Amino acid sequence: MNGAVVLLIVNAVVAGLFALSYFLIARISRGQRPVIAFGVSYLLGMVTPISEIAIRLTDYPAPFMLASYMALLGGFLAMAAALSIFHRKRPAWTAIATLAVLGLITRIAIWGGTRDDLIYELAFQLPLALGILLCSHTAFRTGKGQLNHTLAGLLLLSGLNFFIKPFVAAAVGSGQTARDYAGRQPLCRAERHLPLQALFRTAQ
Repeated sequence: MNGAVVLLIVNAVVAGLFALSYFLIARISRGQRPVIAFGVSYLLGMVTPISEIAIRLTDYPAPFMLASYMALLGGFLAMAAALSIFHRKRPAWTAIATLAVLGLITRIAIWGGTRDDLIYELAFQLPLALGILLCSHTAFRTGKGQLNHTLAGLLLLSGLNFFIKPFVAAAVGSGQTARDYAGRQPLCRAERHLPLQALFRTAQ
């Protein structure tokens, strides 16, 4: 077990502990039921490191690649909803649903694309950036006081970071495949260019 796997396990455990904490708070105190939404957000986020580990271990990585991406995006969108629910405001369901569909369509559209290509990396990161920027907007809009504005600012910086990552990936590389990025031996040349449907059929 190398350091990358250890970090992924730690990420999954920490996310799970956060989710459990929120669920317990909601269970113990009825007045804090809205924090369940935060637990759901972290529970979704936990799927990403678990999927990244699975990519390393399986010969059929396609389902886990898609799960990793959509879980991360789903975690951001659930956090945006949670911030509204916590402040007893109606979540921006239309924006949340739109970004979820955009993320799914974008991820499938660039499937098999050239990693480290700037256009590919920008398309990959765009829905994630918009998801966390929605969190920032929600925190600023629904909450009052310096604490909420600080949170909104930190989320804004995190969102902008996703716009920087494509340029870093294009400059230094992130591996030709998801397995390269996860730290496993790369796929053979023929397997790298299999379409999404073929990889799912192979997995079956």
